[in-house]
Amino acid sequence: MGYFRITNIWFECIGKRIAAKVRYEKLDLQSKSWWADKGSLPPPSLQERDFASRPNSVECNACNHRSFQVFHQGWMCLQPSCTRFFKIGALAAPANLTYHQKFLSYRMAPDPVIKPHHSLIPDLLSTFDEDDASVATSRVAWKGIVCPQCRKCISRKFWRGWKCSDDSTSISTQPQHSCTFEKMTRMPVVSLRSVIDTLEIAPQKRAFMPDDKFMTPEVDDNSLAPYRRLVYNIPGVGHITHLVSNRDINNHPNGPNTMFTQLQLAELGLQRFPLSNAVGKLALSRLQFLSASV
Repeated sequence: MGYFRITNIWFECIGKRIAAKVRYEKLDLQSKSWWADKGSLPPPSLQERDFASRPNSVECNACNHRSFQVFHQGWMCLQPSCTRFFKIGALAAPANLTYHQKFLSYRMAPDPVIKPHHSLIPDLLSTFDEDDASVATSRVAWKGIVCPQCRKCISRKFWRGWKCSDDSTSISTQPQHSCTFEKMTRMPVVSLRSVIDTLEIAPQKRAFMPDDKFMTPEVDDNSLAPYRRLVYNIPGVGHITHLVSNRDINNHPNGPNTMFTQLQLAELGLQRFPLSNAVGKLALSRLQFLSASV
């Protein structure tokens, strides 16, 4: 990945067709490119580079257009409207052409006006407020990050944050590929009341209005008071019992409020697992978090 600028556009004959080609040049000439060989030397500094040298250029005597020598085999006019297009002298260009080394290696001087729009490796972690617990569940925290240690892309796989791990490499056989970086966030503990639509500001018991269009349950307000018990009988199958809670029940010691808090504090091993039917070679994760035991 990187930002590039266009330095040259020319035309070639590919079979019986004319195709346009583009020469790109990386904007940041001081950083090592991702495609560079491992162990290769870092690029020369801007002060060490020769920005004055250019490939050989010739003016076409048919269309008066001046252009660089693109191919090693010789200069040719690469304007498709020209009568001398893709010819070396009076002869058609050979089938197998190689690009001239001067054309490949020359560099244009940096232009201070041309700037990248944004970093291709955004530092997402630096935008998080460590004191704001709600950040951990915000939409931006769903995204992956770039490991600050090994520069690998890490998806948000774990419920509490990010761990840098290489699933394709066995740590036991190649421990040099392991990375110990992890970033766990402070997950907020929310109250049960905050996730109830009515915020518990509602009648303790609602009037029951039977409707012939729907299954009518048996209503029992006594046997399990203060719960209201609704029993839906399904002929030939069995029954479904719905115990309707209320604010008093939720506030009981070790009741629903306590259980809801304990559920958030427990380590359930929640993860985002890869999609089994994902198309292509890219690993796609589910949106929801699941437990490995489910």
